This record gives sequence, C-alpha cells and structure tokens, in this order.
Amino acid sequence: MSGVEVVGVVLGAIPLVISALDYYKVTKQSFRSIRNKDILLDQLIESLKEQRFFFQTDICLALKKTNLEVKQIMAMINDSGLSRFDNPEIAEALQEYLGEGATLYINAITRCEAILGDIVANTSGLISSSQWSQGTLSKLIQDQPRKNGKFESTKRLKFGVRIEELKQQIRSLEESTRSLSRLRDVSAKRQQITSKAMSKTVTRFTTALSTVQSYAQALLFLQTRSSAMDTKKPKKPPIRFTMSFYLCQFVQRAHENGMSVQLYLSRSGKFSYLNPPFGPDLSDRKANDEAFNGTITLKEVFSLMQKQGSAVSKLEVYEKMALAFNITSSILQLHSTPWLQAPLTSSSIRFVSDSSMFFHLAQPFIVSTFPDQGLITSPCTAKASMLELGIILLEIWHVKSLEQYALEIGRKMDNTYGARYEIAKVWLDSSDDIMLPFFLELVTRCVECTFATTSAALKWVDPMFRKSVCEYVLRPLWENCPRSLR
Repeated sequence: MSGVEVVGVVLGAIPLVISALDYYKVTKQSFRSIRNKDILLDQLIESLKEQRFFFQTDICLALKKTNLEVKQIMAMINDSGLSRFDNPEIAEALQEYLGEGATLYINAITRCEAILGDIVANTSGLISSSQWSQGTLSKLIQDQPRKNGKFESTKRLKFGVRIEELKQQIRSLEESTRSLSRLRDVSAKRQQITSKAMSKTVTRFTTALSTVQSYAQALLFLQTRSSAMDTKKPKKPPIRFTMSFYLCQFVQRAHENGMSVQLYLSRSGKFSYLNPPFGPDLSDRKANDEAFNGTITLKEVFSLMQKQGSAVSKLEVYEKMALAFNITSSILQLHSTPWLQAPLTSSSIRFVSDSSMFFHLAQPFIVSTFPDQGLITSPCTAKASMLELGIILLEIWHVKSLEQYALEIGRKMDNTYGARYEIAKVWLDSSDDIMLPFFLELVTRCVECTFATTSAALKWVDPMFRKSVCEYVLRPLWENCPRSLR
C-alpha cells in the first residue's frame, strides 16, 4: 500500500475506532480498575480526533487545486470515497502539495495507522485475533455496519490494552500531532512569503552570484565575490604587488648566508606567513618542509576550540559573520556546478593549517573528486542544501558540530534528511536567548526552507527562490559583516 493510500485507510479507521471506544465506555462493567482507564480513554479519543482534523484539512487544501468538485472532496474526507485514494491523480496532487515534506508527513500517518491497528487487534468483538492482519484494517472499515452515517457495534466489546500501553499510544499520537502541526506551519509560512521589490543591494547580489565558470579544478577556495557588487571604479590601476623593506632585508640576508626559505602569499597578495621567522638567530634556523602540507576541516576546528586548555581561541562574533557570509555566498555561486554534488557541511569545508595549529579561516576551500566526462551527475537539491547551510550557521554560532550537540542531549542521529532536520530544529529552538535576532531569523529560514518560490518544490533554477535567499539570508550577513572581511 502506498503512502497516499494509507491516508484514506487512516481517515476511515479513526471514526471506527472512536465509535468502538465510545461504545465500550457505555457498555463496560463498572469495576474500579476499569474506571481508572476512563481518563486515559478520553485522552486517546481526543488525540485521535486531533489527528483526523489535521488529515482532513490538509487533504482538503491539497485537493482544492485539482479538478475535483467540493462534493467529491467531502465524500473522500467523510469516508465514502475511501477507494479513490488509489487514484494516481489524487496521489500526485497530494504529493505535489506535501512537496519534500511528504516523507515526514507519511511517517506520521503510518504511526497513526499502527496505533489504530493495535487498538483494533486488542478490542475483542470487532474482529477475531486469528483473522487480524495488517491489511485487514481497510476491509474492516468496509464491512463494519453503519447507522445514520456512523459506525455501529452489534457485539459487546472488550478493550484489552494495559494502562502503560495506553499511555504510550497517547504519547505517540501527541508526538505525531506536533509533527503535523509543525509541517503545516512551515507550509503556511512558505505560502505567505512575498518577494519584496528588488533593492539595489539585492540586485547586485543576484547579478554577481547568478553565474559562475563552467569548469573547475580539484581544489577551490571559497570567495564572497563582494567586489563584483562594487559599482565604484578606481581612477588609477591598483598596484599588483608590494614588498615591505624588512622582507627585502630578510631575502638579502638569506641569499648571503645561503639559506633556503619558504614564503606564503594569500590570494590577495597579502604576506601571511614566513618560514623561518625573522629574528637574531636567523642563521641557525632551517626551513620547515611540512609547512602548509596539512589541512583541517571546519568540524575539526570546532572540536579543537571546544577542548579545555586548547591554544586555539574560539571565534569572535565578527569572525563568525565573515565565515557565514563567505560560505553562504559560495553556495549561491556553486549550486549549478559539479562542485556541489552533495551539500556543503562542516566536514567538507577545509582550511590550510601548519604544525603550530594556525588556521587560515579567511580562506576556506573545498576539495572534490570529479567523475569521468561521460558520467552525468546532477547537483544536490536546494532543500537539502539550505538545511545543511542552516546547520553550518548553527555550528558556527555555537562553535560546535551538530553531531556533538546530538551527543550532549542524548539523541541518536543518522545522516538522513529527517534525522538531521529534527536535531537542528531542537537546537534552533534552544538558541532563542543566546543568538542575535537577525541571525536567528535567517538560520530559521534555512532550516525550515521558508523562501519565496514560483513552484511547490524548491529549485535552484527558480530565480525568485535565489533572490529570496539573497534577500533574507545573504543580505543580513553582508550588512553585519565587517567591510574589511567581506
């Protein structure tokens, strides 16, 4: 049975189970041990009603965009159209409405179906235990007699679920209801977002970041390209390279003493590193052959910064803004290239480091192994990229990896989209009081993917989506990043 067909089964089974529980409460013998279940039974019935309300309203909203008439939609919702859920057109309409959140939605429905099955299996009088199987739930709905549109029980029922099991079923339904509520809120936010009139800043962002060269090398430094948005043109051509006097003196002394030296210049031509260091005992030092041979990931940098007594200092706020701006800008530049076959994470962003644990945080880079020319590959999806961007921004702010946070709160996590989203949402909710408001808002947009789009699914080819990311994520980072670090 497909995920969409499960919706029809659950919609039909919930009224049946509620009627059976109500009938059981009326006809049961009044023992003290049974009376103690009444409160829990009322809670269970209320949870089932909440589930049915969410399923009904979501399906009604989804099917209003199809060719179905209102009477047909209400027939499906009110159980008489149960078989229509196996219609491919209906299934396609629901899938399109749910978008990439369909998996989480179907998981919630499947949990509800399992609970309904447990209730039916443990309710003596509805169906014999020997006849019960997972597929019998839909058959039971069709065979159960009705009166005035409601299910009617003709036998005395006995509800044989223990109190602890009943409490667990209520907790599972409440958790499922919270998931459905959160998914609905995200969908509502996505539909409410409107694209603002394009400002000059966003226009420059969109123009500068919309194209990138179609070829790349194996190692790529991430750059903000903020200079491409600067409309001012210098009157005089810039000086390509300058050398300080003390460096000239050092080179001369090294030449006279027959020494071997290693110099490192950043991409902007700024002198960043000198080996061996200049000093009075210069003639006794030797060049370090291992300088800049090592690299370190952003996740490993976080781990070092978290260690007590570490010589590596934690990131300042302005450094966090600069790194976040660089990574966000790079994702917008590289989304359509082979560099992003998988979303960027703190494990794939690297820095050059030396033996003294000095990191060049201003120059992050990524490394990629490209397939053969004849092998066609497709870039990663926009929704996955934005979730991982939100996770990276969370990690940068807290100077801690998502895996470390999950370990601290005792949550198991795998690399699936749903698992990483759930942990990120918990982390985000706990960051309200310690995160700058503008940063909290843009991280929330990335995790929840609340951007303006021209279609239900997020796609990089959608210019409105890219503009919305520039407006709500990139621009706030740019405005709060020191000019010297852009």
